[in-house]
Amino acid sequence: MRELLNKDKEDERPRYTTSDQNTQGDKEMFNNVEEASEYWRNLWESEGTGDRYASWLEDIRSAIQRRVPPPTEEDWDLDPAVAAKVLAKKKNWSAPGPDRLANFWWKRAESLHVGVATAFQAISSIDGEYPL
Repeated sequence: MRELLNKDKEDERPRYTTSDQNTQGDKEMFNNVEEASEYWRNLWESEGTGDRYASWLEDIRSAIQRRVPPPTEEDWDLDPAVAAKVLAKKKNWSAPGPDRLANFWWKRAESLHVGVATAFQAISSIDGEYPL
């Protein structure tokens, strides 16, 4: 593990603090897998309270449609090597989400690259609007 960190080209490793130096924001993390899973399940599987028909949303949709070409209807495959190449361009220590996984670890968890590619393919085949 130390060898991987020493080879880090960006050399922007996070600076860890002792528990008495932590701020409230640092304490907001998951204690176990179930807690992380529940967080994301509630976020993605619950119905939102927003107004889907707000007038400003139509302006946003129009702007996106002018700039983004319509998706292809044919099936496509995302090679895990291409997904890994995209991950490689990400900054190693940019702020992780609530899962607390920095890009440094996503890059090196090569066994997950197939799953990342599969997830992007699945997302692209959804007929709904983004974000869901």
